[in-house]
Amino acid sequence: MPIALSSYTQEPREVRFKSVMFAIVCVLCVVAMPTSDAFAQQSTVEPMEPELRRNEFMATAHARAIFAPKLLLDLWFEEHANTWSGDQRNISYGGHFTWRLKGDYELGVGIDWADLSMPAQYWKQNNEEIEDADFTTLDLKMLSVVFTTYWYWDPVEWLSPYVGVGIGAAYLAGSGIVDYQPVRGTACDTQRGTGEEFTPEACYGEDGKADPSQVDLSTARPAERMPPVVPVVHVAGGLRFNIYRYGVAKLEVGFNDYTYVGLSLGGQWW
Repeated sequence: MPIALSSYTQEPREVRFKSVMFAIVCVLCVVAMPTSDAFAQQSTVEPMEPELRRNEFMATAHARAIFAPKLLLDLWFEEHANTWSGDQRNISYGGHFTWRLKGDYELGVGIDWADLSMPAQYWKQNNEEIEDADFTTLDLKMLSVVFTTYWYWDPVEWLSPYVGVGIGAAYLAGSGIVDYQPVRGTACDTQRGTGEEFTPEACYGEDGKADPSQVDLSTARPAERMPPVVPVVHVAGGLRFNIYRYGVAKLEVGFNDYTYVGLSLGGQWW
């Protein structure tokens, strides 16, 4: 018995140390296997989406109430017509396609048809004599194509304020700006500038248009020679509302060679 006990106690310590370390490594491998499998499974099910695939697209249709810049007209004319005067209603209609890149900006192209016509009345330039004022009609339509860059912010998921600036071109249609002379000695001639309204009611017929017995239609002459195509400068701002996942509504204000306030409705996808 003493001989056997002596043999056990003489076992090399380094062998026992290696055995203990081997057992610890085996335990760690067993514990780590589920974690590695879960990570591999998660990587397979939810791969990271490439940044370049996160672009968005949007198509909308809009209606806008449009206004001629009155402050600009006042610089040259003491008396003049304007949009939304009398029975005149000035609306524009159109559509817009937008590509929202990954980042904080969008690229868009828009098409717009606008009615810039104004009621017929006397126009009087600053420092001009009353008898020199012209009875003027303005029949003007504008079809524009504009490319615009937008910058936006997303303070909350459903709302995105934005601003934009762009350029384009527009085709002008209609008879344009035409001046007429009143029939001499009529009420339309002698009463201009004497009543509450600069243009007397006598100038108009029952249909609201110039009365041929008061306004000499044979004296028609273009006030300005308008080119068929003009440049367009676009400055915009507004609020974009995200409706559920794919719906979009936009409240917008801006300048598109005329000032406007409008509403856009459409959809988005990616």
